[in-house]
Amino acid sequence: MRDQLGYLATNDTAAGRLTSSNAASQPLSKLTPRERQVLGLMAQGKTNKEIAALLVTSEGTAKTHVAHIFRKLGVSDRIGAVLAALGIDPSKLLPAA
Repeated sequence: MRDQLGYLATNDTAAGRLTSSNAASQPLSKLTPRERQVLGLMAQGKTNKEIAALLVTSEGTAKTHVAHIFRKLGVSDRIGAVLAALGIDPSKLLPAA
């Protein structure tokens, strides 16, 4: 999945191709191709300003895409979005206190 995120960030047509027989259960299936592309750039550590420059759009549009990704994946930050896309439950990363 990590390779898919990087590939999506650099290939417009690849963003629409991430499908499988159980696509409905995959977090990425909830996202538009452009949102998948933005998520790939987020996974690379890009800021909204850098994402906007790379996608030749405004920073406000990049922020809107990020907000839509958060909402669709049910997360509140970039790390959560990337973990969700990789199928990792952040609550299981650390032992319970």
